[in-house]
Amino acid sequence: MTVCGRFPFCNSYKWFGETVLELGMNKPGGGGLRNYNVPNLPVVISRQSRVALPQQVGDELKRLILEGYFRPGSVLPSSRALCDALKVGRSTIIEAFEQLKSEGYLVASAGSATRVSENIPSAMPEAPLPDTHELRLNSLSDYANRVHKEALLYERTVEPEIPFYCWRIARDATPLREFKQLMSRFSLSAEQEMLLDYQEDPLGHRPLRDAISKYLEKSKGIKADPQQILIVTGLPQALNLISRIHLERGDLAVVEEPCYPPVRKGFESEGASTVSLRVDAEGLTVDNLLRAPSLRVRLVYLTPTHQFPTGSRLSLARRLNLLTWAGTSGAFIVEDEHDSEFTYGANPMPALKALDKLDSVIYIGNFAKVMFPSLSVAYMVLPRDLTGVYAKVRQYGSDAVPLPIQCALADFIQRGLLRKHIRRMQGIYEARRDVLLASLSWYFGDKVQIRGEHAGLHLYVRFETTLSDAEIVDRALQAGVGITPIAPYYAGLAPQSEFVLGFADLETAEIREGIRRLAEIIL
Repeated sequence: MTVCGRFPFCNSYKWFGETVLELGMNKPGGGGLRNYNVPNLPVVISRQSRVALPQQVGDELKRLILEGYFRPGSVLPSSRALCDALKVGRSTIIEAFEQLKSEGYLVASAGSATRVSENIPSAMPEAPLPDTHELRLNSLSDYANRVHKEALLYERTVEPEIPFYCWRIARDATPLREFKQLMSRFSLSAEQEMLLDYQEDPLGHRPLRDAISKYLEKSKGIKADPQQILIVTGLPQALNLISRIHLERGDLAVVEEPCYPPVRKGFESEGASTVSLRVDAEGLTVDNLLRAPSLRVRLVYLTPTHQFPTGSRLSLARRLNLLTWAGTSGAFIVEDEHDSEFTYGANPMPALKALDKLDSVIYIGNFAKVMFPSLSVAYMVLPRDLTGVYAKVRQYGSDAVPLPIQCALADFIQRGLLRKHIRRMQGIYEARRDVLLASLSWYFGDKVQIRGEHAGLHLYVRFETTLSDAEIVDRALQAGVGITPIAPYYAGLAPQSEFVLGFADLETAEIREGIRRLAEIIL
């Protein structure tokens, strides 16, 4: 940008493609800018920016007004003077002035100079002052302060060559093409006007709830009326609703030990206390809970079919005892079936909700592992007398799943495409699980314990080694292998040498090579 044009109170020069206007206002007295005694007021614009020039000029003048360089009632340079200094068209300056007038920063009348509004404070602080920062934090709610003290739930992870990450699905086998076709069909259909409006049903799109109801009865034995089903945007929203509706400060919630950390933290963010009950080969140990009926427990959260992260399966006896306890205590059981669509070899256990005669179970189903995580659709099967309050709390606290996605997903299920996709993925995942089991046996022999091979997309493994978890993880990453220790999932003292190995997103050759590299590190 060529630099030229000077006037008595302005110097203009070029710096790395930007024009900088320095307003020298060091002449006291008189009108206009000479009311100021400030040597330099920089205005920076750039022709390389994607922001339009009038907006750049307006933003810079607005900044100077808010920072107190242009005081209330003061006169701004004329539009001609500014356009000569900045080498922009006069229309650019006029457009910037008009925008600032509409926002209330500038005032002008016919035949008079443009002035800063008298209603603008003399200066605005750029950031909270040090002595007010603590006051601002203290003004937050108890909920916000509890959450603020926690670390982020999801941190960006290193992407190694062979990631045994349990949250991954087979990304090369997702039903994206079929789903995109259904999305396109609905966007061009006669229902387009309905898709563009706000959703009327607070529980979710009725055809999707109908489809889920039929799917659950056939695949899980759960007989749920569509009016009991609430569509949500994933597990976090489901847990948030459960926490807000059922828990208050001083209440108790029972979780598994080990447990998915966001569950525990979500309950505690509402001021509740969590009690962690140990998980063994038969799932959650419920004996202590059954022997303490006077304990004020409001919720019990568990993953009974494929416990996360240990892979245990809750035995039938414990399922029935837990349901009896819930029916007599008034507590609710939260059943999270995160990856139970995929089972291998053993006959699937009946869902707790399928056995629930007293309507004490809140069932959470999810399409993250069945289809793909970014779909962000889950559902809840609620006790009949709680659907109204859940629908209202959901409406108050968050938006619904976008209606076009719900429509396409309903059609995907109704056409039988979901069951077809599950059958296809069952074969893929079982083959990868078999290779992982065989590789662990081949390379580790009796130096490894395995659990959770009957279902899901991950295995629990315990290695016999003198290395610490941190040493194993670091050495594995150096060898291009990513594994996840289970220790962070414990609330209390965590055992060492326990890991989660996900196999869904790895080819069989990658699985064999990854386990070979781990054996070189650990043995």
